[in-house]
Amino acid sequence: KDLEKMLAYEMKMAKMREQREAKLEEERKKEAAERRKEAERKRQLEIRKTEAMKARMKAKEEERARERAIAVKIFEKERQQFEKEREEMLKRNREKAEQEAARARAFLKRQEELKEEADRIQAMKKKKQEEMNKQDKERADLLDRQRRMAAKKLARQRKMKDDRVKT
Repeated sequence: KDLEKMLAYEMKMAKMREQREAKLEEERKKEAAERRKEAERKRQLEIRKTEAMKARMKAKEEERARERAIAVKIFEKERQQFEKEREEMLKRNREKAEQEAARARAFLKRQEELKEEADRIQAMKKKKQEEMNKQDKERADLLDRQRRMAAKKLARQRKMKDDRVKT
């Protein structure tokens, strides 16, 4: 009977050991499944993080591209404005230079006209002077002739007087 009891006890213990091992195996399987689930969850979380980071980077890059496009537009507008102002300034400078040249030409023309007028006046004065000199010479010649004639007449009268005195 003791042997039977011992055998029953041993069988009971073996059964309990089996159950315990089966339970442990089940728990190991559960833990392994749990670990696999956790690893998959971590992997999915990592994938989501990576995708979110990629999306953020893409959004940042798109924002930078938009900012660059805006900066390029602003730069282009400023460059066009600068070119427009530069063209206007060059046009104004050209117009000023043309006006200055026209004033200078007008001044030179006026100077030339004044010089011609002065030359004409000088020529008229010279001609007048020559005319006056000619008239003075003619008067002097006339006076000289009249004086000589008067001297001859006087000399004739003296001679006649002398001749009368002698006779």
